[in-house]
This record gives sequence, structure tokens and C-alpha cells, in this order.
Amino acid sequence: MTIKFPLPHRSVMASVSRFKDDTKGAITAFTVGSFMSMFLAVGMGVDFIRHEAFRAELQDALDRGVLAAAANGNRDPEQTIRDFLKSTNFVGQNYSIKVFDQSTLVQRKIKAQLDYATQTMALKLAGIDQLSIGANATAFQGVSDIEISLVLDISGSMAREEVQTSPTLTSMLNDLQFNNPDYYSKLHFADEDDSKLTRMDVMRVASADFVEEVLNATNKGTTSISLVPFSGQVNVGETVFNELHQTSVLDHNYSRCVDFTASDYDTTALPASNSRNQVPHFQWFTFEGSSNRGNQAEWGWCPSNTQEIAYLSNDPVDLQNRIFDFMGHDGTGTQVGMKWGMALLDPDSNWLVQELIDADEVSEDFIDRPYDFDDGGTLKVVVLMSDGRTRYQQRPSNKYYNETYEKQYFASNGLRSQWSTLGSTDERTASENASRQELADLCQLAEDEDVIVFTIGFDMTTGSDAQTDLETCASSQSHHFDVSGAQLAEAFSSIAVSISKLKLTQ
Repeated sequence: MTIKFPLPHRSVMASVSRFKDDTKGAITAFTVGSFMSMFLAVGMGVDFIRHEAFRAELQDALDRGVLAAAANGNRDPEQTIRDFLKSTNFVGQNYSIKVFDQSTLVQRKIKAQLDYATQTMALKLAGIDQLSIGANATAFQGVSDIEISLVLDISGSMAREEVQTSPTLTSMLNDLQFNNPDYYSKLHFADEDDSKLTRMDVMRVASADFVEEVLNATNKGTTSISLVPFSGQVNVGETVFNELHQTSVLDHNYSRCVDFTASDYDTTALPASNSRNQVPHFQWFTFEGSSNRGNQAEWGWCPSNTQEIAYLSNDPVDLQNRIFDFMGHDGTGTQVGMKWGMALLDPDSNWLVQELIDADEVSEDFIDRPYDFDDGGTLKVVVLMSDGRTRYQQRPSNKYYNETYEKQYFASNGLRSQWSTLGSTDERTASENASRQELADLCQLAEDEDVIVFTIGFDMTTGSDAQTDLETCASSQSHHFDVSGAQLAEAFSSIAVSISKLKLTQ
């Protein structure tokens, strides 16, 4: 027997068809995907914020722990440090710590290295279960003196690129306008409501505030700051140039930079007197056209004579005057800036300090500086800030940099733009990779000599060579700052507090 079911009525079939095609109120795959992406992005932000909070807390506890360990010679230093770590969110957490007691009969010195991994939440969805944190701290018993090299990038991008202000920076600008109207007048606002500044402006305000914080009433008498502005090169000033330049005759009078050799980056010491060439006056890129390198820029791979190094100073007004007169120049010779920063902490440079004192450029109060690297009473610090990667070292070819093409030619024509006119007008004295390696070598020398290195990457691309180089150069992860825009002011302030704290705690 065959059973036949009646076909659905035509109206029923129509209803089913309409239901199938109706998309009202439907949640599409795109919407779900977008929501999940937003959720993941917010969650990742929370993970990174937690990571930064833990990093700061961990470094602070470690600093206080090594202080107490250095001050108390009758107790196991590792146990003392662990007791301080118990006051943080790391109680019961799985961290590893190495403590080195390097005390002698005349000096107590404690070093500590700590590693910890924070557990992630949202980042787990991206396959990242942990974010690592590393912190280092060294404490001497009774630090009394501080030597700082403040190494600042004044390349063309610093003068050209613009950033937004922030509540913190706005407050600093208001204080600057009220207390130092002359400095305030030198800033270059990009719009009428003062909401944008160039990177150079932000650096001026932030580093000037840093100088004021470090040279406070407590530290000023025992602290020296060497201010080292760098672009493609570093202008060393007339006195030092005359000591290092191989002859008494200038190649040109536009600026005073000296060329280092590759072997100079294998040591923190300065080269011998009268042994180095003058850097030619030239420009690789031009500042011409609508896409110029900034309205705060001057011509030259070597900064002009008004932006030379300020050697061993504790005069905040003089240092701030120099900072607010900064102008951008071509190139990014980070390794050259770091070379000078380290050389001015090297005790073998005392002969140069003596010359600078005789020239009335350094106070007699610093006649014995730089102190020995292993002097337990001295804290030596480099603060290195840059907004770009370490670049090659370019020079005009000797066959053009002569009487045929007078030196003034290179003061108005960028080498890169003159290939079609003169052919190959340039030669590269150091590749970008070589320059980066020279920077890395100097950073290793700093670590070897227990020099504390703080680095600041300003508006850098995440994962870039520039960011990697500065992260590696810093004394630890906690000594490196990746900041954007107005966050630069907060980074400098944090470093100033850390230096003052180290002076008190070591």
C-alpha cells in the first residue's frame, strides 16, 4: 500500500521562502568578527597595561630591596630582597632572581637580576600566554656623586614631525608660559589652539624639566650633566676640537665635529690628541621644497656651533637655554652620541676636563671628574633618547670636496640631490649595519662598567630596528621607555625620579 502525502499549500511554501530570505535582525559573520576583533584589541590593551604596571612595581621593589641589602651587611642579601618583593603583587608568584654580593673590605656592593612572566588574558587568544619582565638593580653603600650624560636626538624628523599634546604636557606648557615666557616663545605650535607641537618642542619641554628635576636642591652640589645633542654627528666645541683635530688649520668654519675611526667604538676612551679629521660641512638630504625637513632645522650633517656639547654642568639655566635653542640637522648618528656620552663618564677623559676648566667652560668643582668606574660613591648614568634608527655615515668624495668645488657648494646642495649633476659625489664611511653594531658595542661597554643606561624610543615603530637597538642598549627592560607624543614628558620625569631614588638608595 502506498501512502501519498498531500503537497503543502502554495501559501505555506511562500511563507517558508520568505522566512529563508529574510535577513532582518540577523547577526552576520562580519559583525561577529568585528566584535571579536574589538574585544581582542581592548583585551590586549588591558594585558599591556597590566604588564607595564607590574614592571614599574617590580623595579621599584627591587631598587628598595638592594638598598636595604647594601645597607645591612649582617643579613643574607637575597633574603632581604625577597622580603621587599613580598610587598608587591608578586607574592607567591613564580619569579627567578639572581643576587651577586660583590662587596670588598672597603665597599659594600649588591647586584640583583630578576625575571618574571605575567600571565595574559586576551593575548592568549593570539597564542601569547605570557609577557616577560626583566629588572636589574645595583646598590652601593653610600653613593654621594652623580655623573649623567644626557644624549638627545636633534635629527631632521625631530624638527619636522608633529604630535598631540596631553594633560600632563599642557600643564607643563602652562607652567613654562608663566615661569619662562622666553622659552615658551621658542616653541612652534602647529595650530591656533596649541594642540600640536613638533617632536623637537616636546623634547625641549620634557628634557628641560628633567634637568630641573635632577638638579634639585638635594642633588645639585654633587651632580654633573653633560648635554650631548646629536644628528648625523656631534659638535664638540672649539676647545675640544682643537685638542682632537690633527692640525691647527680648519677645513671649514661652519661647525666642529671630529671623525671617529671604527676602532674608537671598541672603547669608551677618547682618541689621542691631534689625531682626528674634521667632518666636512655637507648635507645628504636637502631642506628645500614643500616637504622640507622642518621649520626648526639648520643645514649640516654636523650641528652648528651653537649646538655643541655642554660639558659637566650643574647649571640648570645654562643647560635649559641650550636645550631651547636646539635646531634640527641631517642624519641620525646615535652611535656618535653614545660614544661621547660614554667618553664623558670615562675617568681617562679627566685630561680633557682639565683643559675645559682652564678654558672656563667647566667648573673647578668637577676637577676630579669623571671618577673611576669602580668608585663605589659615584652613580654614572646615560640617558639616550632618539626618534629613529641609527643611520650610515655619509661623506662628500674627496675628489669633489676640494678647490674645484668650493666648500660653500656643499653648504647649499644636498649630496643626494646632486647625482645627476656631478655623478657620484659621495662615499659611505660606515654602513647602517656597522653603525648599529658600533652602538651595540658601546652599550655592552656601559654594562661592563656598571653604567646605568636609560633609553627612550620616541614615536618609534613597534618591532623596528630602532626600537630593538634601544631596548637592547638599556640596562634592563625597566630602563627602556617606548613612548608616543606627549608621553615623552612622563618618561623623562620617571627617569629623573629613578635617578634621584638611586642616589638615595645606593
